[in-house]
Amino acid sequence: MLTTVYGDADLFVTQKNSNPTFEDYDIQSATTGNEFISIPEDYSSPIRVGVFAAAQYINTSYVLDISTDNQPIKKQGESPDKSWTKSDVLWFILELLFRIFEAL
Repeated sequence: MLTTVYGDADLFVTQKNSNPTFEDYDIQSATTGNEFISIPEDYSSPIRVGVFAAAQYINTSYVLDISTDNQPIKKQGESPDKSWTKSDVLWFILELLFRIFEAL
């Protein structure tokens, strides 16, 4: 769930390229309110998330909440009996966010 605090933030998701953009994404939620995307069950990791502000807003502030259900997420290229735990997913997300902020 992407909650915009100020401005207008939009949510983009991809699994096919390294960074989702306005033009290159698999799924988007671009409304003038809170954004929500449910990832299809056939998606495998890594899944990349992008947040972009609408062009008319110089400053945009938002809160991004990422959650998973109780089903483990399969790692790409691994056999079905190997899966990610919730802890694995959280560390992956933290590492992803660190890389995003590092690039800014």
